[in-house]
Amino acid sequence: MTPHMQVLKLRFLLNLWALMAIAWTCLAESETHPAMTLEDVDGRKRDILTKSGKWQVWVIGSRDSAKDSAAWGQAVEAGFKNQLDIVSMAEISGIPRLLRSWVRGKVAREHGRFILIDWEEALRKRLSLKGSFPHLIVWDPHGERSLQVHGAYSSEKWLHLKQKLEELNLSS
Repeated sequence: MTPHMQVLKLRFLLNLWALMAIAWTCLAESETHPAMTLEDVDGRKRDILTKSGKWQVWVIGSRDSAKDSAAWGQAVEAGFKNQLDIVSMAEISGIPRLLRSWVRGKVAREHGRFILIDWEEALRKRLSLKGSFPHLIVWDPHGERSLQVHGAYSSEKWLHLKQKLEELNLSS
């Protein structure tokens, strides 16, 4: 092998090593990044963390399930306000960008609570949500999904979920 070929081979190996180091760094960083980013009702981008160090419940609704989403959120808040962080989200896909500001204002006026908006069905795709809205997902402090329920609110479903949440021992 000529000296020129040895230099080319060495350069190739160094470049390959550098690319692998970059890829490894990106992979390691992606594990600490938020699960996704959504807009709040003011149009600001918000990172959604599953590994928050606290118990969380995500209440994910849609246009058709707004009343049930609110009922679920209110029930969870009344029963577990000091033990869970409650994050309300609304999947409102199919809205043209020109109308989104109006929709954000309507959501803020009608619901009076902090709500994140998913314009592109990112939650449904990323979390593999199946079935009717709303969905409630309970995350442990380490970012693991502990519980998940979906569908219209009813007192029977709430009592069942409440029992499951109590079994999780959220205060520890």
